[in-house]
Amino acid sequence: MSLQHGPAAILHLGAPKCGSSALQAALSAQPDLTDMQGRELRYVAAQPVRGRLLRYRGDWLQRAAAFSPYGYASWPDLGREVSARALFGAFRAELMRGRKSGYVPILSNEGWIRHPDAFAEMLSALGYPPVEVAVYLRPPLPWMNAAFWQWGVWSWPGFDEWLRRGLRSYSFGADLRRWARIPNLRLHVSPARDVVAQFAADFGIVLPPAGLRHRAAPPALIGFLLRNRRFRRDGHDAALEFVLQRWLPDRFPQRPWAIEPHHLGRLAALTRDNRRELETCLPSDICAALFDDPLWQRECPFLPQIESGPSPLDSRDDLNALLIELDAALEKAARSEGERTLRRVSSPKEAGSLSMLDREVATRIEALTRSDRVLRRRWAWSGPAGLNARAAAILALQP
Repeated sequence: MSLQHGPAAILHLGAPKCGSSALQAALSAQPDLTDMQGRELRYVAAQPVRGRLLRYRGDWLQRAAAFSPYGYASWPDLGREVSARALFGAFRAELMRGRKSGYVPILSNEGWIRHPDAFAEMLSALGYPPVEVAVYLRPPLPWMNAAFWQWGVWSWPGFDEWLRRGLRSYSFGADLRRWARIPNLRLHVSPARDVVAQFAADFGIVLPPAGLRHRAAPPALIGFLLRNRRFRRDGHDAALEFVLQRWLPDRFPQRPWAIEPHHLGRLAALTRDNRRELETCLPSDICAALFDDPLWQRECPFLPQIESGPSPLDSRDDLNALLIELDAALEKAARSEGERTLRRVSSPKEAGSLSMLDREVATRIEALTRSDRVLRRRWAWSGPAGLNARAAAILALQP
């Protein structure tokens, strides 16, 4: 069987910090699809349970995604969350089920891009079934900044140390070169702009509009979380950020910045290396679309953030502003739960020191996460689309 007769599976590999949560949320909201050729496609998720993977789809997947603080369901990453044996056993079983039942499974995890050799071994054992792969990329400079705030800042004191150690570095050019060598596999590689629309166009399907994607938390919130680690234990514990992004969407465009002028030489070399790798394994038209972004082209791009330096994480003015917005979000949550008024524990004006402000923020975050959990449980029966619609209605309420 070759790709011209249709794929045995569609894999979304990421990359991380490249719109994966938006795509996974859209697929979770509408997991059962039909493409332009009339083929049935099904988005399938999996959850580790006692060393094995429980696969789920359809209504169950929609409700699980709606109840999740993340707002979507996906597959676990190889190594960190599940063993190769468990992952590939579930992968094989899902391909067999799809072939028997007449649908093409769509499977997604943004970390899989880093495991081409493991997937090559698995696909070889299956006789190289035809597989289509979707990948979305950002230029290295903005990706490294976003990756530091997603993972690095929770373990390392600064961007210099994290960059020097090469942790979570941008290696996707070399990764894709190895993916491209796998027989009977077709790569779809696009810029990480509107990944939901691009995925729908690539595979001839209709998906709901992209909702909120996972963005880096604003500097004031990151500073609070670093001082209060019970709310975010490590780089992978991002559930709270998804909750707050639902209720405070206007805060999240305030992205933090870590890169300084002396980092640009190292990042320019990283950009050149990855561009060279991508040019060896991708068609020229795909490369042209990717490299249309000036941040792939310029050695030392001018960005105002680079000149202004790293974002401060201990601004009391920003924390006070965050408190005011948390109070507004709590009012909206209370009204959504059917309450007419919300008792506030104190006024932001009463808190002056950083530690006092932290206590006020913590109290409100705890209350908001409780309300969000109640509402997610209530809305889960209407799936992610219902959750998003209700959340939009809440955010439109006037205090």
